[in-house]
Amino acid sequence: MNLPNFTDGQEGVVYDVPDADYRSASGVSNSMLKHIAMDGEEPGSPAHFIAAFDNPVEDTDALFVGRMVHSRILTPGEPLPGIVAYPETYTNEKNEVKPWSGNAKVCQAWKATQVAAGLRPMKPDAIRAMDGVVNAVTEDPTCKIAFREGKSEVSVFKRFHTEQGMVLRKARMDWVCPGPALVDIKTCQDARACEFDRVLWARRYYVQAAYYLDLWNACNPSDKKDHFVFIAVEKSAPHSIQLFAMDTTDIENGRREYRRNLGLLIHCMKLNAWPGYPQGVQPIKMRVPYNRTSVLPD
Repeated sequence: MNLPNFTDGQEGVVYDVPDADYRSASGVSNSMLKHIAMDGEEPGSPAHFIAAFDNPVEDTDALFVGRMVHSRILTPGEPLPGIVAYPETYTNEKNEVKPWSGNAKVCQAWKATQVAAGLRPMKPDAIRAMDGVVNAVTEDPTCKIAFREGKSEVSVFKRFHTEQGMVLRKARMDWVCPGPALVDIKTCQDARACEFDRVLWARRYYVQAAYYLDLWNACNPSDKKDHFVFIAVEKSAPHSIQLFAMDTTDIENGRREYRRNLGLLIHCMKLNAWPGYPQGVQPIKMRVPYNRTSVLPD
């Protein structure tokens, strides 16, 4: 297969780049690295990394809502894709009013008409949830201060070298503002610290923090950042919100992890070999749950 270009491209910080252009640009993003990493909540190995390009992620409603939330919060002045709510009922060929069904031909025809008109049909509950998330962030006092001044959706590119070769790193940062921190918005099921600390590892947010900080600092030596703040906002009512500053030790662990991931990628590119999991019998030990000192209670 033909992999995307991971080496060529310009270094630096670029503002106001459309999302589609960023995604098609050369370079390796943090989100790509989850496919080659052996940690996190998704399977990962060089073989999985290759397979990810053969099987791109479907543009689900959840992904679309995530993009809409980011756009409405971070770039409220820009036009948004049109959305339309699914009706609660439909009238069938017998003139009977029925609850809306995606399997009914009438409903399928209605959806096709909306899509042809450039609209994205969404369930009313999903629209209400999206509105709740946006309002929770925009009305939070600390977020109001953070978003008072800065730039959104900032694209950053910088090369990474090892003895075996080089790749171009890239990142698209939610919010860059004056001061020592980068800011990122995460929608989640549970914004309590006792749950979000698990998500930090499972979804490799600690790697993202290090990746983004190092990329920004490499391109901006006169405006270095040393903090990373996640805005965790719950998808469901009452859409509670918490702001978390990443622990410096976790950021350092993320730095080691992404460097290990990039080193493996460069090695695989040099050999043009993309192995799966290690062969043979591997030792394993059960992980101690988060915020616990032992697996079982005393």
